[in-house]
Amino acid sequence: MKNKIKNHKKFITGLASFLVLIPLLLVSLKGVHGQKTKSSNIELSPAKINVSIEAGKEFTQTFRIGNYSGSPQTLHIFMKDFTVINEEGTPSFYEYSQLNEEARRFALSQWVELPYDSINLANNEVAEVDALIKIPTDAEAGGHYGAFFVQTQAPESEGTAIGSVVQITSLMLINIPGDIEESIVITSAFTDKSVYLEENPEIMLTTMLKNEGSVHGIPVGAFYVSGGRGAKNKSIIYNQNQGAVLPGAPERKITEEFKLSKKDGSFIPPIGKFTVELVARYGTNNLPLETTVLFWMLPAKFIAVSVLAAVVVAFVLWRALKSFKK
Repeated sequence: MKNKIKNHKKFITGLASFLVLIPLLLVSLKGVHGQKTKSSNIELSPAKINVSIEAGKEFTQTFRIGNYSGSPQTLHIFMKDFTVINEEGTPSFYEYSQLNEEARRFALSQWVELPYDSINLANNEVAEVDALIKIPTDAEAGGHYGAFFVQTQAPESEGTAIGSVVQITSLMLINIPGDIEESIVITSAFTDKSVYLEENPEIMLTTMLKNEGSVHGIPVGAFYVSGGRGAKNKSIIYNQNQGAVLPGAPERKITEEFKLSKKDGSFIPPIGKFTVELVARYGTNNLPLETTVLFWMLPAKFIAVSVLAAVVVAFVLWRALKSFKK
């Protein structure tokens, strides 16, 4: 049994180590043909970039903007800084001048140069915009965060109805190597219930993560569900949406949902105590992130029917034994 558990852990660790390379591979391709952000038939890609740039170096990020609105558009482009404001990882955007001294440690916008502040696109036209990121030689090592905006109104316009403005963004997560601290901890991990009374329920596993370091991290890995009776063991990819955990931000919540299935040929639904073993990795040094969660499956209907059947059988045997003694 111990060898079996060790083998499962080795498998998950290997899977996590492989998955942690995916963001790096995407970065090497510069993400230009990756995920798109779409709003009112204006498209922007990539939707997020995650790159490392050394202090004193420059990096050019190419953004693709497409106009599929049915008419020519003048689109305004600009930069802002952002921070995360809640456990869902929702970004809040600010002008650099609005940030306090602590928040400016993580700002990016002052290092990004755009070639122009607006672009004219005909219908069905796609254009590329090169954003030049120039990192100062004395830049603080660690994470710096900004957002590239595309908007149908100039950012300084006033009196415009909010509903008439189309605004889309690409988040920029930049790491400056050096004397950095990579430290993400799991502050809590739990399922939405400790005991499930229904058969085949949807189970939600939640982990709360806190970044105590100076640079963002994207945990990737898998969790392995085992134990109980009547259920197949299950492996599930963790943090499938590649959510980043930022320093100086509130705890980040990452959730994954799953269902357990019966073993082949078994009439018994998943029942008993189950263990969720999470094995993930993050950061440039492939640091471990592990925890264990327990939950119970006690399907009330199955248990009630089983108890009733047992009572009936016991009663029949008792009557039969009583008749035999007579």
